[in-house]
Amino acid sequence: MEGGNRNSYAYALISIATLICALGCSFLFDFSEPGWVGITALYLLNSNVAAGYKRVVQRILGTLLAYFLVILIFPYIDDKFVLGALIVASSAGIPVFVGGNYTCMTFFITCYILFVLDWLMRAYGGDYSILIWRIWDTLMAAGWVALGLGVLYLWEKRLKKAGVEPRIPRNEN
Repeated sequence: MEGGNRNSYAYALISIATLICALGCSFLFDFSEPGWVGITALYLLNSNVAAGYKRVVQRILGTLLAYFLVILIFPYIDDKFVLGALIVASSAGIPVFVGGNYTCMTFFITCYILFVLDWLMRAYGGDYSILIWRIWDTLMAAGWVALGLGVLYLWEKRLKKAGVEPRIPRNEN
């Protein structure tokens, strides 16, 4: 059985190095949820460099827009039913934009995560400390992915200049 497109060994190595660096830095800087950095990096990694950079920008933009929206309305949400309605509304926006507008999808996912975390953390005074980490998680992952994509671009450019095709694993099944 033949699969879809295969990625090069260079992409595999750079992806591994990117994830190790992103996760390593999140542990080094004592991020509250280092796994979020890894998950974000996995979503952003792309073997198409141009598409990868576009996704990095869209992820940062969607996250920042959601963050600032939540920060602006957070102090005024005193009713758990209003918070519940915001959770439902933000979760309803996610499937609308899946496979379409990545910025909007990221916006709704971030709103959903932040509203749910606030719901869960209400008994402890909210999750204001967690809010800022959502930005740092995204920026850390996006920065490492942008660097990894830059290395991939330079690697592929060098191979092309030398007239060498990138090595792509064969399916032996």
